[in-house]
Amino acid sequence: MPQKKHPVVAPPPEWVSLLDEHEDELVRVRLLWRTGSSKYRPVVPITADFESLESASDRAWEALELNDTHFNWLRTEGESPSERQGRLEGAASRLWSFSRRFARALDQRCDFQLRGYGNDDEVLFESGARFNPNTNPVRSEGDDEARAASPHTPPPGPTAGAVPPAWSRASLEEEERRIHGLKDELIKRLTEERNRTDEDFRNLSQQSPTLITHAGEILKEAIRKVSMKMRQLRVGFSVPLRDSRGYRWSCSRAG
Repeated sequence: MPQKKHPVVAPPPEWVSLLDEHEDELVRVRLLWRTGSSKYRPVVPITADFESLESASDRAWEALELNDTHFNWLRTEGESPSERQGRLEGAASRLWSFSRRFARALDQRCDFQLRGYGNDDEVLFESGARFNPNTNPVRSEGDDEARAASPHTPPPGPTAGAVPPAWSRASLEEEERRIHGLKDELIKRLTEERNRTDEDFRNLSQQSPTLITHAGEILKEAIRKVSMKMRQLRVGFSVPLRDSRGYRWSCSRAG
């Protein structure tokens, strides 16, 4: 039975339209996020300490901002209309795909905002969309009204950042405990290996005098045998000879 393929979720159409409309004056693009009615914040790694960031300054958030969600906008010269459309849709799709993965990692409904900047950090557009991991994505409530009231002002909300659900932090804590457990197990194995090495060294040290004594005795015996052989050579040697009649005799020479 063939495996069922999941449909590709297209980015919010307005994101593509705004990139198309403002491309000539667009300098950089930014993806922001929030939960509930909190203020839009830069996208940071999912492993960040959100509890500490809750009361942190904008600069602290920006220091952790992911490069893939805040980048300069580059145009391509000499492309066909279809190529240009594909490039715009590709950029919006990548940001929306990242948004969906981020919300799933938090297991929480999130609002995402695509923001475009021109020269001198002028805000050209802001477009929000919501993604709920358990339902179909819908537009963020209040985004249209906020843009209509002031296109250069972020939607109102408290300055506190959003905190992931408790189970997400618990999962991270469980992973941290697992890593510490592996570290403790590795330290234990290394300690046991070191103790075995120390024991082998002590045994070798204890056996060294005996080994040295045996080696000395073997060396003495070898010297004795060599000395004996040399004395025999000095005493004389015998060379077998034959005379003209074929009789065998020997000649000995004293040392």
